Amino acid sequence: MLAVYDLAVSPPTFDFIGFLVSAERQRIRSGEKTITIAIVSGPNGGFRQDDLPPNDPAKRRMMLDNIVKPMATLLPSCTDVIEMSRDEVKERLLTEKRVFPAGYQAEKPRAHYGTAYFVRSSRAKVLPLVIDNVVPEKNLVVITLRQSHYWPTRNSNVAEWLKVAKELTARGKRVVFVPDSDSDGSELAGFDIDRRASTDLLHRCRLAASAELNLSVNNGPLWMLAMMPQVKSMIFKMVAQDAPCVNPDYFRQHELPVGSQLDRADHKIVWADDDADTILKAIDEGFPSAVKSAA
Repeated sequence: MLAVYDLAVSPPTFDFIGFLVSAERQRIRSGEKTITIAIVSGPNGGFRQDDLPPNDPAKRRMMLDNIVKPMATLLPSCTDVIEMSRDEVKERLLTEKRVFPAGYQAEKPRAHYGTAYFVRSSRAKVLPLVIDNVVPEKNLVVITLRQSHYWPTRNSNVAEWLKVAKELTARGKRVVFVPDSDSDGSELAGFDIDRRASTDLLHRCRLAASAELNLSVNNGPLWMLAMMPQVKSMIFKMVAQDAPCVNPDYFRQHELPVGSQLDRADHKIVWADDDADTILKAIDEGFPSAVKSAA
């Protein structure tokens, strides 16, 4: 099956998650054995024409190489990822029997990404992303921070997460922070920091899969981890009214109304802000075995 991710209408970001898991569901339904992913270039330096950050084609190229392509390798049925021009994919379509999204045409590209698609996948119990070479580490808790320069109201409350880290450390846990790639990590002095995980997606996945628990605010990396059955995670601060795609109307339209869950026992959504008391109470109630005192 050929799955076409068209950069004329789709972003080179963690939004690729929805496309990837939907392609896998279609592969299962159609009885195909494998998926080839075709990444088709867009009109603006290879990407779509929009004003969404980051809109520098060079930065988008880095995201394509560091997020989209390695994420595709997490899907066991994906045997190849090919970059194609519009003319090349048009020719390829002439011989393909099964194409995703259904009805895709090079002249009229169709986007297929968004929260609803991985919500549906999770509720259908299709969690297809897998990482290998994982070494479990007892008592490891990983905290992923969002510290972006755009839509800062979505960012992690670092001071509160430091309080959480201190409490978990007192319980005998080894806390590792994964800072945002926009951060130098200086505010995390005194704690273990895994900077490689900020930019190396497969390393991030191995770290997450090795941990007893992963914690973060609403961001792309945690939604990717939610599609991995090896990973236990909890996500906070879902709503930010002044940022796109994170308000109650958006979540309702994408089949995840405020207060709802993905129906995964080992991935929990906390529809509250990321203050230390809220975080600690939620993880004590949701994952007591993972955060109890090591003593």
